Amino acid sequence: MIRKKRLLQPVILLSACLALVSCGPKEKVPELIEPEGTVETFRPIKRENIGTPKILVGNVVGTDYCHFFKKNVAIKEIKVSIGDYVEEGDVLVVADIEDVKRQVASLQNELAELKRQHEIDHSMQELNSKRSELELEAAEYEKNVGSLGLTFQSPDDLKTNIKLEEEGNVYNDKMYEFNVDKINETITELNKVINDGTLRAKSSGYVTFVKDLKSGVVADINENIVIVTDMEDLFISGNMVTKSYTYSKYPIKLAFINGEKVEITEYKYTEAEEAFYQALGSFPIQRFKPVDENVKLNPGDYIVMEFYYEDKNDVLCIGKDAILSDEQGYFVYVKHDDGELEKRYCEIGNGDEQYREVISGLEEGELVLYTQEAILPKMEGETEVYLGNWSTINTGKGAKYVEKTTYSYTSEDKGEVDEIYVDPGQEIKKGDPLMRISIGSDKASLVQIENQISKEERRHENAVKDMNKREEDLNKEIRELAESKKQNQSELNDVNTAIGTAGLSDSDLNSLAMSKDALEKMLNVCSYRTQFDEIDLQLLALEKQSEEYAYNSTIASLKSEYAYTKEQNNGTGYKTIYADFDGKVAVIRVEEREKINPGTKLLETASYFDDIAKFAINGGLTEPTGFEYTLTIKDEKFKAKVVSGNPNSAPYVFTEDGKVYSTMSKTEGMTFYANVEDAFFDHGYDFAILETTMESVRFENMPMVSGDYVFKEKSYDDEIYHYVWLKDGDNVFKQYVIPGSDLKIGDDARTIILSGLSVGDTVVK
Repeated sequence: MIRKKRLLQPVILLSACLALVSCGPKEKVPELIEPEGTVETFRPIKRENIGTPKILVGNVVGTDYCHFFKKNVAIKEIKVSIGDYVEEGDVLVVADIEDVKRQVASLQNELAELKRQHEIDHSMQELNSKRSELELEAAEYEKNVGSLGLTFQSPDDLKTNIKLEEEGNVYNDKMYEFNVDKINETITELNKVINDGTLRAKSSGYVTFVKDLKSGVVADINENIVIVTDMEDLFISGNMVTKSYTYSKYPIKLAFINGEKVEITEYKYTEAEEAFYQALGSFPIQRFKPVDENVKLNPGDYIVMEFYYEDKNDVLCIGKDAILSDEQGYFVYVKHDDGELEKRYCEIGNGDEQYREVISGLEEGELVLYTQEAILPKMEGETEVYLGNWSTINTGKGAKYVEKTTYSYTSEDKGEVDEIYVDPGQEIKKGDPLMRISIGSDKASLVQIENQISKEERRHENAVKDMNKREEDLNKEIRELAESKKQNQSELNDVNTAIGTAGLSDSDLNSLAMSKDALEKMLNVCSYRTQFDEIDLQLLALEKQSEEYAYNSTIASLKSEYAYTKEQNNGTGYKTIYADFDGKVAVIRVEEREKINPGTKLLETASYFDDIAKFAINGGLTEPTGFEYTLTIKDEKFKAKVVSGNPNSAPYVFTEDGKVYSTMSKTEGMTFYANVEDAFFDHGYDFAILETTMESVRFENMPMVSGDYVFKEKSYDDEIYHYVWLKDGDNVFKQYVIPGSDLKIGDDARTIILSGLSVGDTVVK
C-alpha cells in the first residue's frame, strides 16, 4: 500500500531541470548554406541520446502499511513508538473494549427499534394503500352520482397518488434493508474489535507514524493510527501530485542510480485504486522501480529520473550546425587525416534542438565541419567529468525533544476544578492522581439526565392524550354514522314499502323514487365514512404502538446513561482524574476554581525519546525516511538519520483483502523525526527551540563538471542551451549538454550533467 503525498513544489528540484520540463521539442530548421566561418572547427560523429528529456526528482521510499479501525473506536493504548522495529503480527494498538461494547449495545438497540418500527411502517403502508383504494372507489362513485362531499380529488389524481405511494413503499423497504445491513456491518466490525481489541502489524518493518493522542483518544473511521514501513520493499516515489499520469506516457524511463543511468519501469496501481483516486479528484504519486532487480536502492536517496517520448537512445548523431543542403539533399564536410575536406551527401533523420540522427552516409568517429558563433576556448584549463555529490543546505525552523507517547485528558462533566495535584514537567506513574473535579454535591449531571427523563415522560403523556382524544373522536363519529345509517335504512325500508302500494299516482311514484335515491346515497356516504374511520382507527393504533416503542427506547437509553453517569460519580460530588500512562506532565490547561464543561481539555502528559528529535524546515519537502544527513546547531555538526519523514495529509489508497480502502493520517505538517547522535542531546534544551541548518537534499554519484566549464547560448528560437568544449585528442569541439543545477561552495562551483558527457570526458575552457 502506497501513500499519496500532497507536497509543495520542492525547492530542491534542479533549477535547470525545471526549465527543461517546460521545453517541448521544436522543429524550426533554418535555411542551410555553405560554411563561411573564418575558424575551422570540427566535431566527431558520435552516439547520443536524441530528445529533450522531462525531468522528475524522486525519493527512494519503503512500502507503507496502514493500521486503522474501520469504525470509530476509542484507543486504550498504542504499544509502539516512532522508530520501533516490529515483526508481522505484533500488537500495535489496543482499543477501549468497554467503549466498543457500549457502542454495540447501542447499535443493537437501534437495530431492534428499527425492525419494530419497520413492522409498524409496513402495516401502516398496507392500511394507507387500502385507504387510497377506498378513496378512489368513493371518488369514482361520487363522479357518477354527483358531489357528495366525500373527496376533493379527482380519480385521475388519486390514481397518480397511488402509484407514487407504491414507489415510495418500495424505496422505504430498500432503505430499511440498506440501514439494517449497515448497522449489522458496523456491529460485525465492532465485534471483531471486542473479540481481539487490537491492531496487529501487517508486515515487519519500522514504525514511521503514530497518531498523536493529544488530539483525542477516539480514532475516526479509517484514520491511520500506526503506519509500519517495510524498508526492504523499496521503490522510487515521484514526489509530485498530478492530475494525470504524465510520466507513465513516456516509453523511455531512465534514472541515475549509484553512478549509472539505468532503465526504470512504472510501479503500477490497480485499476480499482486508480478509479478510487479519480473519485477523490486526483491521481496518485507516480512510482517507479529499476527494471533490473539487482540494482540496489538505498532508503532516502534522492533520484533524478529522465523521461523520453522517442526511443532514440544511443544512436549515431550529427550536430544540426554541421548539416548543409542543396538541390541534391543534405551534405556535410568530412575532414580526412590529411586535412582535406570532402563534401559528402548523407541521409538524415529526425532529432532535437541540437542533434539529428544519421541514417546513412557517415561513420562513427568521422570529423565533420560545423559552424558556430561561440568564442573558441583559450585552453587555459581542463578538467575531467567525474562522479560526485550535489547537495543543498536548508535552514530549519527548529528542533525539539519528541514525545514518545502522548495523552490528552478532557472533562466528561460540567463542574469546577477543585484541586490540581501535579506540576508541568513532573514525572508521573500510571494510576497517579492528576487532579480532582467538583461535579457538584447535587450531582448536576444526574439531575440533568433526570430532567431529560421527566421531559420525555411529559412529551409522551401529551402525545398519548392527543391520540386518545383522536381515538375518542373517531369512535364517536363511527357511532353517529351507525345511528344515521340505521335511521336512513329505516326510512328507505318505508319508502320501498310505499312504492309497492297499489294505486299511486305518477307524481307520488316520482317523489318516492327521488327519496329512495337520496337515502341510498346517504347510506353509501355513511358506509364510506365509516370505513375511512375504521382504517384511521387502525392507523392510530399503530401510531400509538410506534409512540410506545419510541418512548420506551428513549427512556431505556436515558436510564442507561443515568446508570453509567452515576457509576462515574462516586457519590461524593467529586471526580478524580488518574494517569493512564507513565510519563511526564507536558502542559496543564486549566487552573483551580476554573469552571469547566464536558469536553474541556484539562492537561496533557507525555514520555520522551532520548535519541530522536523533531525538526521543522522552511518550506519545500521534508526529509524522506531513511535519509542520512548532517545538521548543524551552534556550529556543531551531528550525524542524523530520518526515521519518520514526508508527513502526508492526503489519503492513502490501497487494496486489502480484495477491497480498496482510503485512509488518512492527521499530521503536524512540515516536520520530520530523526535519530541524532547522543552529543546532540547534551545541550540540555528540554522542550527548547534550537535553530538548525541541515543538508536538505543530496544527489550522490552524479556525473559532474566544474561550473565555469559550462557555457550558455541563446539560439535562433530564443531558447537557452548549455554546452562545453569537449577535448578529443588534439581536437576541441562544442558539445551540447543538459545540466542540473549549480552548487556553489566558496570558490567551488559544480554542475550536474544529465546528458551529453560521460565520466572521464575532458573539457576545456
